[in-house]
Amino acid sequence: MSLFLLIFPNVKTSQGTPSTNVKNTLSSSQLSYFARIGTGTTAGDNLVKINTAANPSRTTNNLFEGDTVCIADSGGGCDNFSVTDIGNTAYFQISTPLPAVNAVVGSYIIATRSAQHVVTFTPQSTVAGGKWQILIKATNKAGENALDGIPDQEGFDIGAGVGVTGPGARLRDTDVSCPWSGMTVSGIGTTVGIVAANGTT
Repeated sequence: MSLFLLIFPNVKTSQGTPSTNVKNTLSSSQLSYFARIGTGTTAGDNLVKINTAANPSRTTNNLFEGDTVCIADSGGGCDNFSVTDIGNTAYFQISTPLPAVNAVVGSYIIATRSAQHVVTFTPQSTVAGGKWQILIKATNKAGENALDGIPDQEGFDIGAGVGVTGPGARLRDTDVSCPWSGMTVSGIGTTVGIVAANGTT
């Protein structure tokens, strides 16, 4: 008879203790807008018709007078226009005539809505030196980019690249704060992981 002896080293395992009373409150409940130019939009006109048969936004219901919309141009850019009136669920009016480079059927129309996330929770007091990771849903849908500042159907967009300001700007480490006494962003973990991967930000 043979005897086999297995020796297991004392390996420390990662332990997670769930927090309680977890809540994520947004500073704005207004959703982002993503539509496309529909047939019937004419260059030089102030009236923009949207495609009501496809795309995430199929009406003008989430647009309001005074909103800024960015309409793609045929050169690959995006030009801002101010909404002056909502005609009906399929049309809206802009302050300046629409140039021919923007009046292309299928060009996207976006209005980004940025909101501050306030995450609150009650940690387990028995975890010494505990750290918390907060994951916010981001897109992993084909054809969507969670890092371009353009609204996504499947989650929050982390924002466009360096140098962009205002709505749609890239989330930065300095945008994250922790109000607990003696705690800073760097104190929450060895690094502040602001990334978009695997469907989470």
